[in-house]
Amino acid sequence: TRKNVCRNQEYTYYYALDIDKCSREDTREAVCSYENLEFVYLYAQNIDKSPNEKTREAVCRDPEYACKYAFTIDKCPTEDTWLAVKGTEYEKEYKKAFNNSIKELII
Repeated sequence: TRKNVCRNQEYTYYYALDIDKCSREDTREAVCSYENLEFVYLYAQNIDKSPNEKTREAVCRDPEYACKYAFTIDKCPTEDTWLAVKGTEYEKEYKKAFNNSIKELII
């Protein structure tokens, strides 16, 4: 069942949420390997319930999700999320939210 579920990002997310009720490397890897970053973000928020390098790397493919991840999952700036939002429409919002915390990240 797990092998088949992991072929679909949405099914994988709900399987991890409702059946496993915890994070696992195989489900996290499956969710992160697809293009819909909403499920990656939801996995980090509702299943991992904490930052993870794989989910952060995946959401950083899009500045909007990188910004959301920094605000609600990391709850602090990271080099990865900063680089994903730098030079985009989300840069100002990111800087405002983290004030002086990103000075060491700004190069």
